[in-house]
Amino acid sequence: EHIEDAIFYPAVQPVSEDVSEAYAEHQVLADLLATTLKLSTASPAFDEHIRALHAAVDHHASSEETSMFPEAQRLGERRLRELGAE
Repeated sequence: EHIEDAIFYPAVQPVSEDVSEAYAEHQVLADLLATTLKLSTASPAFDEHIRALHAAVDHHASSEETSMFPEAQRLGERRLRELGAE
């Protein structure tokens, strides 16, 4: 998460309209995880939160893979390699 927020998203911002949504999704994921970690694993709510967290992670990853990553290609191979080295 930190690498995306600090390096990847700022670099991709000029070529992708999805960056603000990705930041918001990270906040949702962090909130879901924090809430889930406070629950007892024996609690019925724990299973519900795990399912919600799993669905949110799947959605976030899918959004990046189908939209943001292809848009990032417009940065060019050289810039992408620079980002990878950071």
